[in-house]
Amino acid sequence: EDIDIDSNGDGISDVKTDHVHRFSFSLDWSTTNNPDGVPLVHKVFDQGTCGSCWASAATGSVEASAARNTARDYFATGLQDIAEKTSIATGNKFHGKMAMHVDDDDDDDDNSTNDDDSDAPDGYKTLVEELAKEARQIERETFEKLNLSIQELLDCDTSVDEGCVGGNPLLAFYFIHKHG
Repeated sequence: EDIDIDSNGDGISDVKTDHVHRFSFSLDWSTTNNPDGVPLVHKVFDQGTCGSCWASAATGSVEASAARNTARDYFATGLQDIAEKTSIATGNKFHGKMAMHVDDDDDDDDNSTNDDDSDAPDGYKTLVEELAKEARQIERETFEKLNLSIQELLDCDTSVDEGCVGGNPLLAFYFIHKHG
């Protein structure tokens, strides 16, 4: 069944598709309704008359990026470990969803690859699911630990940004990188 998407509200379908990702209509990084399943936005605060949105945007972006990268690195390393362990246990080279079998006989049957995971070592899926759960927990904990100071950025990044008068998150990234 086609789904009509009217993105500009003029009543005319802009896109027709038979597949729409579940986040297409309600992606929310402040809840678990996002691809990571981990909230990556701090609670909203009232900045009053201070134009500090640039500092909030910059610190929030750095915090979320650091948390996601930490979890991704953990997951990638874990996948390599699982692939190595399962290939040692089974004698196959197994990478992700593709099992690469060594074709030891000399016939021409081309049995060197298999694109489904039916030949995945026992417990592989469970190991990957557990790894994903651990990576999400690491992402959550990392984000909770990171709490960059918006106030410090407002007070100290004054060479190009102007505190409560306003600033640019892109320039603030440079300041954070340079000064930590």
